[in-house]
Amino acid sequence: LTRLILLSAYMDYEGVLVCDNGDRMTTAMMQDILHVGYGTLRMIIKELKSADVMTFGKDIRINPKIAFRGRQNRVEQAMLSQENKIITRLYRNGIRALCNFSDGVSANKRSYLFRIMPFVNREYNIVCFNPCERNLTKINPISLSDLSEMIGYGRSQAYRLKSLLLDPVFETA
Repeated sequence: LTRLILLSAYMDYEGVLVCDNGDRMTTAMMQDILHVGYGTLRMIIKELKSADVMTFGKDIRINPKIAFRGRQNRVEQAMLSQENKIITRLYRNGIRALCNFSDGVSANKRSYLFRIMPFVNREYNIVCFNPCERNLTKINPISLSDLSEMIGYGRSQAYRLKSLLLDPVFETA
């Protein structure tokens, strides 16, 4: 998850992965951005292809049903709303900073932060069951044990998740 989110921070408006200078990204550049070895990169690419998350051809593209850059029009928003899907807005520079300047924090630990994001109410910064709610009195907070189970960490590991989330130091340049 963390690696996909990091790669999405290099996506242009057509879903193509590009470098900061606008050149199309190669798998070698991906390897450098992800800070992984060749074997790990091959495994990541295989998983992304088989899950239909990314395509590798002339361009490296992220499936627009998974991630996109830019705004959605009202029709797209209405369709997602009918399907009970929530869009989580991520900011490219923030994602890059988090992934590149996390003081020794593993991709696995960062993935738990990313898994929580869809449950965070943007207006009040509360982890809750109804993150789109605007009325503070109607917000339904999520308990630590429920959250732990919901993100795949396990209800019995709730306090371990708490220390995992509070322990890392994220420094930005």
